[in-house]
Amino acid sequence: MNIFWHELRKNRRAALLWILSLCGTLFLFLLMYPAMAKEGDAYLKILEGYPPELLAALSINAKLLLTFEGFLSYVDLYLFLALAVLAMNLGLRLLGKEISGKTADFLLTKPRRRFALFTPKLLSGLSILLVTNLFLLLTATLAEALLKEGPRDLRLLLLLQLAGFLLSLLFYAFGAFLGVLLRKIRFTVSLALSTVFGFFALAMVSQILDKAYLTWFTPFRYFELMPILENRHLDGPHLLLSLLLTVFFTGAAYALLERREIHA
Repeated sequence: MNIFWHELRKNRRAALLWILSLCGTLFLFLLMYPAMAKEGDAYLKILEGYPPELLAALSINAKLLLTFEGFLSYVDLYLFLALAVLAMNLGLRLLGKEISGKTADFLLTKPRRRFALFTPKLLSGLSILLVTNLFLLLTATLAEALLKEGPRDLRLLLLLQLAGFLLSLLFYAFGAFLGVLLRKIRFTVSLALSTVFGFFALAMVSQILDKAYLTWFTPFRYFELMPILENRHLDGPHLLLSLLLTVFFTGAAYALLERREIHA
């Protein structure tokens, strides 16, 4: 557990900055909701002038956008993009720097197995993601209490944030897998950014083309927020695939770590 607390201390400043930035951005954008709801008809007319392909690419449902939860889901779409970058960067950094810097052999020698040393590192990153998502949920709940007129819907807020947490878990596991697989990672942030934005761009393209099979190739289509609002549940097949991929990448990271030769 000393490794767990060491990793948390090492990442605490960066984690705090991410939490403050994400929560502050979310709250500032949600402050715009009352004005937009008040001028709803004007916004609808503006949106009607946009091409349907553009609205699809931006995941905008004009009618749902005028509800608090719909506006929240639109803001969350881009916050989850940042959350995915955070998650993948955390995964890449678990052992990426030690392996590329050829210092991992010092950490992973006997008498403790690599499994026992990697697990607390993995749990520390998971804790950061969990706390970040909890603060985002608290921020959304506070904003709803202050800004929304009418009944509150905590269940929808929970579903939306659960989608963000599961998405971040998948990118975290994928980052951990790549961090062990790749021999040299100079800049983890640039790799995380390029990978996450690549998947996000593919999600936008799949929205425009409206091809069902493309939804399976990008994690951002596994947890589409507007359908969650309409159906009030996560999509079962995509949820199952996300969980299976998360387990697979985590297991593969452990398997590679146990078998690969790490140079001092």
